[in-house]
Amino acid sequence: SPVAAVCEAPTTLVLPSDHQAVPLLMEIEDNLATALASGAIKLIRADYLRRSSLAHLACRQALEKEKRVEVFLSPEEAVDAFRSNSRCIAAFTYGWVTRDHPDVTGDYLDAMRGYLAHSLGAHVVGLFWDFASLPQPPRTEAEEMLLATGMSAMAYLYASPFGTTVVRHRTIPKRPPELDGEMIVFVEG
Repeated sequence: SPVAAVCEAPTTLVLPSDHQAVPLLMEIEDNLATALASGAIKLIRADYLRRSSLAHLACRQALEKEKRVEVFLSPEEAVDAFRSNSRCIAAFTYGWVTRDHPDVTGDYLDAMRGYLAHSLGAHVVGLFWDFASLPQPPRTEAEEMLLATGMSAMAYLYASPFGTTVVRHRTIPKRPPELDGEMIVFVEG
């Protein structure tokens, strides 16, 4: 699979017998693997973002309606990537620009493309970006259940000792013009 080709197993695997904390950490990994396998959390295929010319990232439901295979890793690919212990899943942390859309200006998407194109992000095959990885409002009853399952495991994406790389955006994009007069952003200089 394309995921296996990029996510090569490390030369030294961590084994439960290596330290008494390892089984506890692996239990955390199991919770996240279950959420990935169920599809509660979907990972954006990194190559999709690398190749796309999207101006803005769409929410999960809109991306699912596209019915394009290349948008998301399959649940099996997501679990395989996670279990490879190569940190080829990136978990993106950032501040939402508005309550309804995290990236109205497209600045975060541009920054993520830059990271994925850089040698530091070349190993990434799957990306957790909450807006596209979890169901957004309005949600059906089934999507509410997926969200609950995803939210119960989401924090482990940012704390995985073996499976993920955390990517943090350190700045807040410029205020979108449609919010002129609605809010003020102070930045220490």
